[in-house]
Amino acid sequence: MNDESTTVDPPTLRPEAFGKYELLERLGRGGMADVWRARVVGQSGFQHTVVVKRILPHLVSDEKARLLFEREARVVSRLSHAHIVQVFEFGEVKGEYYLAMELVEGQDIASMIRAGVLTPAAAAYVLRDVCRALAYAYGVRADDGTPLRILHRDVSPSNIMVGYDGSVRLLDFGIAKALADPRDKRTMKGTIRGKFGYMAPEIIEGLDPDQRADVFSVGVVLHEMLSGRRLFHGTTDAETLAQVRRAEIPLPSALNPDVPRALDQICLRALSRDRGQRFSGGNELADLLDDVARELHFGPTQMAALVVRVRPAEAVLGFGDPGPSTLTGNTSDLHPAGEHPTERMSTEAIARLAARSQSGVHADEAPSQKVTAERTVPVRQRASSLSYLVAGVLCGVLIVVAVVLGRMLGEAQHDAPSQSRPR
Repeated sequence: MNDESTTVDPPTLRPEAFGKYELLERLGRGGMADVWRARVVGQSGFQHTVVVKRILPHLVSDEKARLLFEREARVVSRLSHAHIVQVFEFGEVKGEYYLAMELVEGQDIASMIRAGVLTPAAAAYVLRDVCRALAYAYGVRADDGTPLRILHRDVSPSNIMVGYDGSVRLLDFGIAKALADPRDKRTMKGTIRGKFGYMAPEIIEGLDPDQRADVFSVGVVLHEMLSGRRLFHGTTDAETLAQVRRAEIPLPSALNPDVPRALDQICLRALSRDRGQRFSGGNELADLLDDVARELHFGPTQMAALVVRVRPAEAVLGFGDPGPSTLTGNTSDLHPAGEHPTERMSTEAIARLAARSQSGVHADEAPSQKVTAERTVPVRQRASSLSYLVAGVLCGVLIVVAVVLGRMLGEAQHDAPSQSRPR
């Protein structure tokens, strides 16, 4: 199981030359690539800051990693939309592949949930734009006019970015799937990748996904933005899978009384376990979210005011580490704690994990597939437990001593009168 998490480094002291780019600051490292804030310098002092996603050095000679990186570049190169981070270039420097893409200064939705600044109106506004982006990607056509039907397959709070101007961007099409592309069918058939807590139930059960799987993921994010807490978040990955499979959804308004009834209904329909009951695609869901945002008079100005209120804060409610206050563009493979992506696992293996948890068998009892990282008990928790144990033993000893002394005192009082009587 791939239990990677975002790592953030301090800025480099001296820019590193990488082709025509200067790498200024490593923003994070994932399972396949480093992500850098970079600068390209042109004539007459022209400068442009971008994000460079650079394949990890030890994967340069890995054919499988190279094919995955090329596949990502092939998919994202076709996407040009106001609410999708723009990719400028796919290239190679001395055998190292890279993607150069738009830098978005702002905050991701995971950070905004942690900061507690989101409102129901903000949730409607943000996810309306995300749904428009998903609908666009699904409708992108190949050169011969064939619809590619691109699915994102990794919609989550860490992959939605809000700029300081209130604009919304969907990040990370790194594991997107073009259903009509035969190369994707060849490389991805029978396997899934993504974050367990945001997968649709049909994916766990091994069914072929369509755009309604992305709708379900949007529904999970909507619920979390409204409630401020994780929706599917077990103590093990197998428990999380079982929760998704059951899809038992509490009303958002039961957790947050400010949620209007319209958003309750939208959220529950997007999260229907039966995909036939969900919205047919991104545009249908976007239209309803747009109605809510307009009714609540919420737009870019109000959104920008919320973004600037976000500050690094202690991680709460399972949304992971806070990270830096100014975030990056497309950080594929980088996810906060609690949103770890899977490796390319077979759909049969995923279904077995979920079924095992349903039957009460823990994931770590299965020798063929360990799905959770080792979890240690915090030192303070262990010390507290030991204190309770010692206190309990001392109380027991005191009780026994008190009982013995009481009996001895009673016997002494009983014997005293008989010894003082005259014979």
